[in-house]
Amino acid sequence: MTAKLPFETASFFLSSRKIFIFIPEPKTMIMKRIVLAFIVCFIALGAMSQITFGPKLGLNLSKYAYEWSDDWDEPQVKFRLGGSIGGMMNLQINDWLAFQPSLTFTKKGTAHDVDSWNSGQYVYTGYDRDRISYIELPLNLAAGIRLGSGQIQLFVGPYIAFAIAGVNRWNYEENDNGVRTDFKDSKKIKFKNEVPEGHDGDEDIAFYQRPLDYGFDLGIGYKYKQYLFNVGYAMGLANLQPDRSKAGFDAKDFKYANRTIFFTVAWLFGDE
Repeated sequence: MTAKLPFETASFFLSSRKIFIFIPEPKTMIMKRIVLAFIVCFIALGAMSQITFGPKLGLNLSKYAYEWSDDWDEPQVKFRLGGSIGGMMNLQINDWLAFQPSLTFTKKGTAHDVDSWNSGQYVYTGYDRDRISYIELPLNLAAGIRLGSGQIQLFVGPYIAFAIAGVNRWNYEENDNGVRTDFKDSKKIKFKNEVPEGHDGDEDIAFYQRPLDYGFDLGIGYKYKQYLFNVGYAMGLANLQPDRSKAGFDAKDFKYANRTIFFTVAWLFGDE
């Protein structure tokens, strides 16, 4: 039997794991200034560098990283597999240093499994999943040394991303003394910096998220002729929870951000 998840149960599964803290504006401004500085460098270096560019494809393993107060148990989440597609440029400053901006469409999210949760006479098992689509701009600086027929590189730099679509899907089974009921559904995630008035109940909050994500990439790569292979880690610094001062709990005790392991390959035209 399939039914709609009751409000009280939905609140636990769909919002208890998404109660987070709002990052102050000064921190956001610092990140914006860092990105702006990299863009200025990009413009300046473009006039004095050998420039190659081409398509870029990749795979992501992403999840949310939680930091909750001592009074709450942080959700145990798993990585979700996603993909990315876009393009990148390689501005070769000298033999060992390059600036590598990219623009990609990328999928991130998280996976949350419930093996067994007891609510009085009811026992719940199942899962819910978030899938978020971003337009992302990484701005990496890469330093390399010759290794074999190519060059091994270490890269680091900021990224900024804007969410354009998202969905939360869940599938739970309720066991009421042997009577089993399935609750399966999905709902679009809305991207707002602040939950609109009248939409600040627990069930609504679970489906709101801040659109802006930012953080830092770091990793290692290997450049062979026109091909560039990278593996890296993206540490999100942005809190993805919108401000909702009228909600019935204190957001200062909760926060979360994106964490992503990524694998990419780029084909740079004009390189040898």
